[in-house]
Amino acid sequence: MSVIRIDRRRLALLAAALCLLIALARYAARVIPAMLVTEADVIIRYVPVSEKAIALTFDDGPDGDFTPRILEVLRAHRAKATFFVVGKQVEYYPEILRQIAADGHEIGSHTYSHPKLSGLSEARLRSELARTADLIRAACGVAPACFRPPFGIISAGAIQVVRDAGYAIILWDRELDSRDWERPGVDRIVERVVSNARPGGIVLMHDGGGCRSQTVAALGKILDQLAAQGYRFVTVSELLRLSEQNGIPGR
Repeated sequence: MSVIRIDRRRLALLAAALCLLIALARYAARVIPAMLVTEADVIIRYVPVSEKAIALTFDDGPDGDFTPRILEVLRAHRAKATFFVVGKQVEYYPEILRQIAADGHEIGSHTYSHPKLSGLSEARLRSELARTADLIRAACGVAPACFRPPFGIISAGAIQVVRDAGYAIILWDRELDSRDWERPGVDRIVERVVSNARPGGIVLMHDGGGCRSQTVAALGKILDQLAAQGYRFVTVSELLRLSEQNGIPGR
């Protein structure tokens, strides 16, 4: 009669491999469906429209110095914009957020603490979204409909969380990144925006997160030059409505 000897080390390795396969299968079942949704399906960088409308957006505020100055320039030009605000800044400057809303601009969420989403748990992201939305509602009575991820980076898992929370995910037209955070000079900021403008474009600028005096100085020139070309300045949500009226999905 033969004797079957059990190699315990090999058996342990097989058991570990089986556990790993089970874990990978569970991960794939949760993550792959989200990954199958392409960026073009859910992330909006520009909105094709049939008229000369463009959206100016400002990140990282509200700021106690630069946001009021930007609002003054926008008011003088009767231009509307979208402000993606950071919850912590809203806590410092709720009265400025109220002024943004009173002037007819759109308010979007830019998280509470401006973290990199790639290193954030889903529970923490949900908390960041909820906390910021609560602060915005408490300050000015509006609920944000649009979300912009910090640094413009968002994972498949984070996309699902943000979509489940009911937000449209808004980045910016790649050619319309003013790169004002580099402080390259007023003329360079103006040139980047004006030379790349197109109907339905989404422009990235900043009203917080550092010294934005160049942005303030460039804004009036951008508004003058684009208005001379026949552009009007609308919020992101208005761009989306214009696209829907023409039966064209945003991208």
